[in-house]
Amino acid sequence: MFLPLSTKTKWTSLYYMPTISTAAKPVYYYIQFQNGNWLLSAKGEKAVCQTASLQKRNPDDMLWRVAENKGKYAFISKSGKKLYISGSFINAAKDPHD
Repeated sequence: MFLPLSTKTKWTSLYYMPTISTAAKPVYYYIQFQNGNWLLSAKGEKAVCQTASLQKRNPDDMLWRVAENKGKYAFISKSGKKLYISGSFINAAKDPHD
């Protein structure tokens, strides 16, 4: 999880904003939830994302980069799947608009 440091609160955090990737220099991250050791994983094409341990899944489905295009940001897995919302679920697909 990435959280910006807030000037409105008195707490500080070890979290930081991720580096924005470029095609020439991708920077990948694991997205880990605070209530366990689970990582966000792109299960399959247009499938609902799940959490998994690193030992049980394809690491390329669990590594994410942040991309920017015209002021809009997206999380894209190393396997090329982009996160998107469908209903109340987070899904991943290479082309979410198909």
